[in-house]
Amino acid sequence: IGAVVWDITMKNDDLLSRTTPAQHLHERQVDAREKRSKMLKRPSKDDTEEDLLRSQEAFLQNQSASSVKVVKQSRSPQRDVVQLSTPQESSKMASAMISGHNGCGRNSEDGTRTVDQFRMSHFDFLNGFARPSSHSIKESKFATGKRKKENENDIDPGRRLDDYETKHHIVTAFSDAIMEKDTTGIPITLPNRTTQAFPSVLHRDTLMKDRKDKNNIRTGSSLFARQFLASTTKPVQVVDDSMDITTTTSSIMHTTSEMVAPFITGHGLRDSDNSININDEVKKIHEDNLHKLSTMPKQDILAEQSRLMASMDPKIIELLKNKSKKNNNNPESSTSMDVEQKPKDIAASSDMDVEKDEHLHVHHDCVHTEPLEKEKLQWMLAQTKDKVDSALKNGESARFDFEGALITRDCDIPTHVGLHHHGLEPDAAGYTIEELFILTRSSFSQQKIVGLTTLAHIFDKDHKDEYRGKLESLIPNLLDAGVLFLLRWSLDDHTLAVISSSLHAIRALVVKEEDEHCLDKISSLYRGSEIPSFEPAVGITDLKESDKSQITDADLVHNDVILGLVRMDFLPRARYVLSTCHIGANEVISCLKILWKIGRHSLQLADNVLRYPGLIKCIIDHFLPMSWKPLQSEDGVAQLHGYPLWEAMKLVRILCTAGRNITSTLVSQYELISRIVRYVALTPASLQLPSQRACQLFIESLKTWIVCLNYGIACNSFDSYFSIIMEKIQSLYRVTLFPCQLGTNPRIDQLLLSEFQRLVEKFVKLASFNVDQGKKVVETKVLEPTIQWSKVVGMVDVIYDCIKKWLTEFFKCTEDCVTEEAISLLTNSMQVMSSFFEGLKRQNTQNKDVIESLQEMENFVTNFLSKISDTHLFSSLLQSFSNLRYNYSKVDRQLNEIASLPRFLYANPCKYPSVACGHLCNFYITLLRLALSIISYHRGLANKFKWLCLHPKILEFINSLTTYRRTKSGISGYLNRSITHLSYYLVKLYNVITSIDENELSIYRENYQKMVLYILNEALRGDEQLVFDLASNHLIERRSFLAGNVSYDTDTLSNLFAITLTATDTSKSLSYPSNFTKTMDDAVSHLQSIRGLIIQYFRKDSTALQRSMHLSNSNGYQINSFIITCAHTTITPLDWMFLPIIDLYNASLNDDTVQGKNGPVTPETTSVVINTLRLIFLLEIWYPSYMSSIDITAKIARISCTFLIGNDLFLEPTIHLYTEILLRLYEQTNQLSDIHFTAPIPGITSYYDLYVSLLTQYDGVSFGDYLFATFILLPLQQRCDLKLRHLVWGEYVGIIRHLSLPLNKDRGVLVGFVNFT
Repeated sequence: IGAVVWDITMKNDDLLSRTTPAQHLHERQVDAREKRSKMLKRPSKDDTEEDLLRSQEAFLQNQSASSVKVVKQSRSPQRDVVQLSTPQESSKMASAMISGHNGCGRNSEDGTRTVDQFRMSHFDFLNGFARPSSHSIKESKFATGKRKKENENDIDPGRRLDDYETKHHIVTAFSDAIMEKDTTGIPITLPNRTTQAFPSVLHRDTLMKDRKDKNNIRTGSSLFARQFLASTTKPVQVVDDSMDITTTTSSIMHTTSEMVAPFITGHGLRDSDNSININDEVKKIHEDNLHKLSTMPKQDILAEQSRLMASMDPKIIELLKNKSKKNNNNPESSTSMDVEQKPKDIAASSDMDVEKDEHLHVHHDCVHTEPLEKEKLQWMLAQTKDKVDSALKNGESARFDFEGALITRDCDIPTHVGLHHHGLEPDAAGYTIEELFILTRSSFSQQKIVGLTTLAHIFDKDHKDEYRGKLESLIPNLLDAGVLFLLRWSLDDHTLAVISSSLHAIRALVVKEEDEHCLDKISSLYRGSEIPSFEPAVGITDLKESDKSQITDADLVHNDVILGLVRMDFLPRARYVLSTCHIGANEVISCLKILWKIGRHSLQLADNVLRYPGLIKCIIDHFLPMSWKPLQSEDGVAQLHGYPLWEAMKLVRILCTAGRNITSTLVSQYELISRIVRYVALTPASLQLPSQRACQLFIESLKTWIVCLNYGIACNSFDSYFSIIMEKIQSLYRVTLFPCQLGTNPRIDQLLLSEFQRLVEKFVKLASFNVDQGKKVVETKVLEPTIQWSKVVGMVDVIYDCIKKWLTEFFKCTEDCVTEEAISLLTNSMQVMSSFFEGLKRQNTQNKDVIESLQEMENFVTNFLSKISDTHLFSSLLQSFSNLRYNYSKVDRQLNEIASLPRFLYANPCKYPSVACGHLCNFYITLLRLALSIISYHRGLANKFKWLCLHPKILEFINSLTTYRRTKSGISGYLNRSITHLSYYLVKLYNVITSIDENELSIYRENYQKMVLYILNEALRGDEQLVFDLASNHLIERRSFLAGNVSYDTDTLSNLFAITLTATDTSKSLSYPSNFTKTMDDAVSHLQSIRGLIIQYFRKDSTALQRSMHLSNSNGYQINSFIITCAHTTITPLDWMFLPIIDLYNASLNDDTVQGKNGPVTPETTSVVINTLRLIFLLEIWYPSYMSSIDITAKIARISCTFLIGNDLFLEPTIHLYTEILLRLYEQTNQLSDIHFTAPIPGITSYYDLYVSLLTQYDGVSFGDYLFATFILLPLQQRCDLKLRHLVWGEYVGIIRHLSLPLNKDRGVLVGFVNFT
């Protein structure tokens, strides 16, 4: 900039003549001194506040102008345009810049500073130089655009247009000489004559079919261009008598294109008078060129070609060569410069011919097919067997159609269905699992939806067992392959259709619809509110949080699918999908069903569903509203938001079943009872919903209300809605068992009122518990409001009248007239009466009221209940009990167990006998409970109920249970719970009646005693109270336990006992019995000690026993949850009678509690072992068929533990006697021949380890005992494991010298020598 300014000052001669460089320098120094003298002192960091105030006063007193003044100029498009008025001002500005003012200002004559205001008008030439970065001002694009827009608004539109034309070099002046296009040589044609008012619409397919000449249509042109050219191939003419014009432009061009080279167009041959025929001239030029080329030698042509190529750009030459190679497959054509080049269409047609040779046909209507890509079109070719066989290397894979059905390779399915042309087998129809996995991971939504939908159908069919015999363990293998991760990732997609498909697939995987139907049916039965936990048997919910965090997602899904799904953040995604995404009705239902499964898993996951922020609030607000618009049919409804759904109410019921705290939260925070009453106050027809949905919502609402009352929660709802409850109860008068006397929907009315009676029963139960509330409630600090017994009596009176009416109709009904709903209606009404009679004992009534109650009971039993057994309908109903004799070992259609995803192991558990006949079992259980409650209040009526225990069908049912063999697994045993309860109440009523009068019932003691043993084996978790009651009061009862006959021959047993007692040194104990009778008398005389042992064992888990007692007695104030944990296991194992010995053995391994202070075994331990051996002995003698269900190997292993408890316990005479008797009993019945120590033994990881302990104990404290030696020799037989023999002859060879067996006739050898050779 300084150089440019210096050049400017040199041109101004008068400016340079005034000053010299020396003077100029002197002036600059003077100005600088004056400037410093007049400038105020700059504040420094050392200045105080007083110094700053003095500087401020000095500045104000000086009143000098600022050195810089900012002047805002008016913004205009000519901001940088020339604006200096005169050259003198320019010279002054330049001198100011040279003198150091930098163009900022100058001193006036009066000493004040004046500011120079100027613009760089005449310095446009400076724009080309780089300016210092310190003076450059950056401006954002936004500010620049805003400034330009403001400037454009200030300029006149005409001036703005002129500026734009000047800037873009637009010439707006028109030329005077305008030449029009010469159209004299173009023939004029008239349009065709037609009868249509408008021209026909041009369709691409018809135009392409009519196209005959491809040379005129360029393949690289657009579709519109091809249509236009194809549409102009027809001559346009007018059929007229006076004129016949057929020559057209297209025909001329067609003729010319066949004769003339394409680069000869005839442009420029036209003269002013149009006397030259262009076509003739073009043809003549072409012929001259051909003639000249034919007369020239080849050398001249090549020389001319070389000269021409040398004069051209090499890039153009290369482009022409590549183009020629592309159009002609012959490489010589690119160098021969052949003037007649083939059009692109000809080349394309040649490619098509090649493809036709390979049976590949591409329709000419397909777009973007030029050029053809053969590799991508191979899938369209017909597949041969050779190609398919070469693709199969690892065998055939299962293939499925879009509905999940298996497809065979030889099935005849058309290719247009969409099941072909993919994977390694293009000709095979269907998709493999691997291909479906690929589809679910595709980036295209349509492919994802196809894969997810197909997988959902596969899961549904596998749950229904439709792949039996074809595919085994399909879902477990898919889970191990990671299908759950694919489904969860798809749920995070942003496409609504993919989210919907993912929800359906997850629902089909984790939810088995048949199981839900079965659980809904069981929920209406006796104690149906108790549901099993669907947590896997080997769960990890009990682990610490630190241990859970170390488990990977894959390992977690392998062990527990539901817990893995929750860890994958399904709950947050479900809340987002339900609240934000506008999903359809089916998707909402699928999401709620998945939440069902999570709630059924465990209390922990149910609490997670409740506690997750916003999830339950979203479900209740959207799908359990208090008001909604009418919905007549759900077929045309795209969304169910804003309508009450029974699926949402069922989810609430499942969560309430999980725990008391969850129920209390839902009732208090979400007004659950108010919503329930809103749905049940009116009839289902008044809910303005589809009839089926309205009925389901009514039933689910009542079930949820019942669950709340089971905890003793919401008792105040009885008083709040008493009028509604009484209105529903009074409607029972209109109901009858005969369908012909009911309204339009009799079965629905029966079903709804039947569920309502279950609600009334809970109110009666709560009212009966309020009697001694001062003792029970104060201890548990329960502050629930009480229900008055007087109000309950009013409701029961109505139901009591209805029972009399219905029983009268029952006596007249036939089997065809009574439905399942009618039986349920009668059953629930009798349950109300049973609970009422049980609570009646707790009331402090007057004697007069008691007498009236007894008389009313006698009339009710005599005139109604006793007559049930004489009816034909009752006998026909009991015929269904024969179906309960179900053989599990021959069960067909049993599903494979999924360890990580528990389910009922039957395709349709609703058809399972105990479930299909559940209403009949429930009816008989209710009769038994009603009889027990009446007898407890009036014992004189016991003989009136003998028919319940002596009916021939019942005795046949009892006998069928005694031959039962337990082979079930998983939670399927829960389906037999109604049979367990029926058996328990039969035994209970039988013992009550026999305690009063046993004349007619004593002959059936053995049958009922076997039923007790059946219940001990089959009772599941949650029924600990039943097992304890039977074991303590009925199992070891002298009359019942010894009711049967001894199965063995008395003489044989006497000889067996004689051999055993002779071999024993009886001099040590005078209490030894001398024969079979005395031995049996010894065992029988200690039945009370055995009973005490059993009571001690069965009450060991006091917590579970107490919980079961509260559940059985319906004491809601003490119940915390209705989920039965570990429902897949029974309370007692098959060999429960050996468990006291096993417990002592485990205790001896951990501590010395079995030893006394001085070393010998404590008397308590000795007593437990003796009584256990006596119990085993009695069961082997009286119930050998029951004991035969226990494996002989397990028996030997259990008894062997007797030698490991203490050091010399086995030497105790009584223990030694009973141990030898049992061993000889097993040998006498040939059970030892079935012994296999390699078989798994419950409770023992390996018999090898147990045998090592036996060898060590024998080597240390055996004293050469022959009985101990016999147990050592049993595993050394030839048919036993070789490792056990190696153990004796290797590490413990020293014990051989101590092995001593008696060989005399009296003692004999228990195991024959032939077994060791």
